[in-house]
Amino acid sequence: MTTSGHVLYFGPQMSLLYTGGVTASRGHIGDSLGKFELLKRIKATSHQGKYISDVYGCGFGGKVWR
Repeated sequence: MTTSGHVLYFGPQMSLLYTGGVTASRGHIGDSLGKFELLKRIKATSHQGKYISDVYGCGFGGKVWR
């Protein structure tokens, strides 16, 4: 990850189900497609596929967090 605001969500089997942001733009407050998709995956009883969303935030200054 290289940007603040980046969210990773792993399912019960440790499979990555969501990667991305949860805001519609930098500094945005409120609903967004990323937030909707993340919540849908958290509430799901069966998990299928990974959802990838854009991330808006500040960069970590060239540092990559893994």
